[in-house]
Parts: sequence; C-alpha cells; structure tokens
Amino acid sequence: MKEFENFFRAAEPRIARLGYMIWDIHICPEIVIIDSIDDSFRCSYDLHTTIFGTPNEKILDNFNPAVRISLSFDLGWKDLIQSNFSDFFPMDKSVRNKDMNTFLCMDLKKDNFRPQSEYISRELTKDEIKLLGLKRRILFSQGLGGVGIIENDELIGCAFSPHHVQTERFSFALIRGVWVGKKHRNKGLGYDLSIKMCDFLIEKGIELITLWVEETNLPAVRIYEKLGFRIAEKVFGVDCIKKEK
Repeated sequence: MKEFENFFRAAEPRIARLGYMIWDIHICPEIVIIDSIDDSFRCSYDLHTTIFGTPNEKILDNFNPAVRISLSFDLGWKDLIQSNFSDFFPMDKSVRNKDMNTFLCMDLKKDNFRPQSEYISRELTKDEIKLLGLKRRILFSQGLGGVGIIENDELIGCAFSPHHVQTERFSFALIRGVWVGKKHRNKGLGYDLSIKMCDFLIEKGIELITLWVEETNLPAVRIYEKLGFRIAEKVFGVDCIKKEK
C-alpha cells in the first residue's frame, strides 16, 4: 500500500468524501489508478473517477473522449470540469431540472450515536436474499450485510452497508440503498431502517458511518441530521464525456 500513501494522507481527514476510494484500494488495489500533481488528485477505477484538491487543469489530461465516465469532484473544480467536459447528466437519474448532482457527504461518529430501545427493522439473513432484486443482492453480499422490514414474506424496506474498512488506520462503513416501498412511506420506516443500520454497524466495531445524499432529497437529509449525522462537505457528481481538443 506504500504507493497509495500520499492519497491516504490527503483522504484521511475527508473520509465522508473519499471513503469509496479508500475502500476500492483496500479491496482491489490493482484496479485503482491515482495521479497527483502537488496536492491535486485524480483517482480512477473502471469508468469512475474522483478529482479533489487544488484545481489544476493538467490533471484533466488524457481522458478518452470516446468513453462516458462517472465523475465526482470538489466544488472548486466546477469551472474547469465544465470547460473540459460535455454532455452532462446527473449520476442520480431521479434528479430533474439540473445536469449534475450536488451530494452532501455526511458522517456520524460512534460517540454521537444514540440507539433506540426497539426497532421495527432487523438484520437480514442469507436465507432472505431471495426477497432482494439483483442490485440489492449485490449490496447485501459485498460488505457487512443489511437490515430490512419484512411482512408476509414481502420486503417493504431495507438498507445496506456494502463498503467498509477496518484497519489500524481506518474504521468506517458506508450506508447505501436505503429504501421503503411506496405503499409504506411517510410512516417513519426510513428513519427506523437508518437508525437500525447505524446500530448494526456500531455493534460490529465501526467508528465512523458515512453516506452521500442528494441535497434536494430533503426528507432523507432531515432523517440523517436527526440521527446525528453532520454535513462534512459537498461534492458534485455527473456522467460526462471529455471534450476533444
């Protein structure tokens, strides 16, 4: 991991923002490519790239203009990204009327978490994977698992933690895929799933819980703030194509 040390030093105080990439390096370092110029970083795996640090146009060179990529970047990079890329679409396709997402990178420290005495949600078992669609099966299988609400053999809500790192240096997990079926919304189930997921992770020894949420998703933002999450920073996310020079 020595070749990633500069990245780790830059990422350590920004886990809410860069935890995905830290996880990628720990799970499969051979697929991660990191370029840096002074304190500007470009980190790529497959068709996903994250850019952070001091804006520097040189680090945007050598993208393939024939390939659409998913790109996340610090707010201060927006002008350079718009000058060098085109054909913007938000990563989260549920967002309308804008061409890129603004995600809130939120985190919750173990010491700031207050569990409930009882939950409607519970940990999902491997025997219940048959109730999940393919995408949720992947989220369940690749990390620490998930929690859910099941009634009459029907999944009506779930949440997962597919990414976590527990080492001497890092102890964090990411929450993803929080979902409640349409017929069961506005009943407090999203809050119950989220707080149960946090409780589940902390019981496994996780020190910091993180997540990303679209800033326009105000009901979700309110739930996380009520749980004790703070907004660590914001990041833009977009699918785009590099302009040809």
